[in-house]
Amino acid sequence: MRDKIPRLLWATLLFMLSLTVLTAHAADIAKITPEETLSRLDTALLVDARSGADWSGSTLKIKGAIRGSLQDVDTWAATIPKDKEIIVYCA
Repeated sequence: MRDKIPRLLWATLLFMLSLTVLTAHAADIAKITPEETLSRLDTALLVDARSGADWSGSTLKIKGAIRGSLQDVDTWAATIPKDKEIIVYCA
């Protein structure tokens, strides 16, 4: 049990840090309405950021959207085109 406490503390610290980073960046991200999103479907790249169970259990998926799990943001963000508007959404 004593060996698990440091790992648990590190995991908690990393989780809290990631929330802080996401919250800090959230203020800089523009929010748009569903209607604005619909008007940009032909030109923007849509990223579905729902978690595994929320995504896989849903029958509502936007055709053409890519799946971009928040846990793997570094991986998928490196592969998307930088010359398009990117709309990230979740439910």
